[in-house]
Amino acid sequence: MKLRKLILATMVAGFSLGIVPAQALDIKKVQLGIKVAKGAACPRKATLKLWAHTDGPGAVKFQLQNQSGGTTGALFANAVKGAAGTYLATYTHTINVTSNVKAKYKARASSGGTYRRASNWVTLKATCGPQPRKGHKTTSTKRKGKSLSDLNRPQPRKGHSTTSSNNRKGVKKKTPPARAAGKSLGKPIGKSTTKSATKSTGACKKHAVRATRSGAYTKKGGIASAKIAWRIGAGKKYGPLWKSYLNSTAKKQYCKRRNGFFSCTVSARPCK
Repeated sequence: MKLRKLILATMVAGFSLGIVPAQALDIKKVQLGIKVAKGAACPRKATLKLWAHTDGPGAVKFQLQNQSGGTTGALFANAVKGAAGTYLATYTHTINVTSNVKAKYKARASSGGTYRRASNWVTLKATCGPQPRKGHKTTSTKRKGKSLSDLNRPQPRKGHSTTSSNNRKGVKKKTPPARAAGKSLGKPIGKSTTKSATKSTGACKKHAVRATRSGAYTKKGGIASAKIAWRIGAGKKYGPLWKSYLNSTAKKQYCKRRNGFFSCTVSARPCK
């Protein structure tokens, strides 16, 4: 009884002095966005941005929760009036990506005690892979761009390209012994072509290697990342002599876009 009288007296004193408890904000909507820095090298940054739409100005308390139930501490931001006349509280949180990661997060918000509003689950997905050295991309591409027949063919010395080419053509036009003996020229040439084709086919693996990379912001970046993964996979499976994507055959590339990100796949049969 005495306690009730004390509480009532305190409330009356507060109102007489003009002290009115602050009214909690009404949080109408909570949103979460995740953006991972471009590239495949790690470590790199992943930025999580939190928004809370309120009915007025004031302090908003955020909290991040992952799919395993882990949470951050309280993250505070002030709701301010925007150009459209609505009130919005914004908070940016940064995560350092050091290894391959695929996790889901959601944001919760409150203007008082408990977190009453939450966003949808948003996926953070990032992969870490090797990157080509700067300044060597063009040289490496040209080196890998040679076909199998070019690599097997004797290369002319510098400064003698034209002479060497003419000499080779001259040798090919010489009359072979089979023709001198009266045999048909077409038959030996046909056998030689068949053997050459068989040797070229035998220098490629029968089965294709397939690699997929997800979470790319552009289609071009997704294909480039998938090619890197293909080279790693082919090298692990068949050895370093088989990991050239440009020397491979039966190449296929395609991408799918989902939730603003590209998932790209490349497939090819490795060749030496």
